[in-house]
Amino acid sequence: MKQIIIIYFPIFLFALNPFEITLIEEVLTTLFHKEKIYIYYPYPLKSSHLIQTSCDKSDIVLGDFKCNKPKFVFSYEKFLTQENVIGALYWRKGRPQLRIKEEGVKKFHLYLNKELMDFVE
Repeated sequence: MKQIIIIYFPIFLFALNPFEITLIEEVLTTLFHKEKIYIYYPYPLKSSHLIQTSCDKSDIVLGDFKCNKPKFVFSYEKFLTQENVIGALYWRKGRPQLRIKEEGVKKFHLYLNKELMDFVE
């Protein structure tokens, strides 16, 4: 008898954990210098400062989705290679790594404070 194996790939694997959401909230509210940020991120996200909307109406895109907006990505490789990237949050050796691209911040006329300068590349 043949066995059928069903691979269940739940959507929550792509969801951000509460620590990541809090860190992204702090970075984005500082960069955009406003309390509510409209984001495009197609997966569920619980945040009081990050409001999910369509790509066209968003201030920023979380991830490397096709959209001509500033992007905040989740890998160092995409941080280096993608266009319109302003920052990245990724994990290396079990530790969160935050990077901000100075040229991206300047391109989109965003605000860098002293706290974020330590993460600028």
